[in-house]
Amino acid sequence: MSKVKIELNGNGIRKLMSSEEMIMCLEEKARMVKNIAGDGYEISRYSGLTRANVSVYADTKKARQDNIENNTLLKALGSIRSK
Repeated sequence: MSKVKIELNGNGIRKLMSSEEMIMCLEEKARMVKNIAGDGYEISRYSGLTRANVSVYADTKKARQDNIENNTLLKALGSIRSK
């Protein structure tokens, strides 16, 4: 067997992680979580220095209470990871 050496390009990785394609991929997953979680949950997105960030959060008082009592977001995230 031959040894394979892979060298990553840091600038290229940074560009990929903050690209519009990455944001679209993350938003798709966030929409899945939001749909499973139900009403009162919203999505936010922003691009940091090195990567794109998308999050789902409880926006209403009812949703915050639901998330505290039932771990709704954690369960929704877990259910899309198995797909």
